[in-house]
Amino acid sequence: MKGLKVLAALGYGVILSYIVLWAPARRERPIEGIYRTKLTPFKSTWDDMIHYKGNNALVHWVLFLGNFLGNILLFVPFPFVLMMVFRITSIRRVILLGFLSSALIEVVQYITHLGVADVDDVMLNTAGTAIGAYLCRFFLSRLNMQS
Repeated sequence: MKGLKVLAALGYGVILSYIVLWAPARRERPIEGIYRTKLTPFKSTWDDMIHYKGNNALVHWVLFLGNFLGNILLFVPFPFVLMMVFRITSIRRVILLGFLSSALIEVVQYITHLGVADVDDVMLNTAGTAIGAYLCRFFLSRLNMQS
C-alpha cells in the first residue's frame, strides 16, 4: 500500500510539473517583457473575466473558468499527497506548504520564461490546497469511522 501511495505522489508531481512548465503551449511562446509578472491581487483575474477572449461568450467563459477553476483544482490533490504519503496532519502546515510550492512554481515560471508569475495563481492554488486539505481530513475521518 505504501508503494502505491508513493507512486501516486510521483505521478501527481510529474503531471503538475508538466502542466506548469513543460506543456507544449508554454514551450512554443515564451513570455517576455512586462507580461511576465502580474503582482496586483485579482487584477488579472478581473481583467480576464471582463475582457472577452475568443469569438463568442461561450468560448470566453470556457477559457476564463478553465484557467480560474484549473488553478484551484490543480492543487486539490496536493494535500492528499502531504497527508497520506508524508503523514503531515496539520492543516495549517499543509496550506503553508501549498502556498510555498505554488510561489516556487511562479518563480520558476518567471525565471525560465515558461509562464507568467501571477499572484492570483498563488492565491487560487492555495485555495485549492485548503479545499483539498479539508476534503482529505473528511475522507480520512470517514475511513476511520468505518474501520
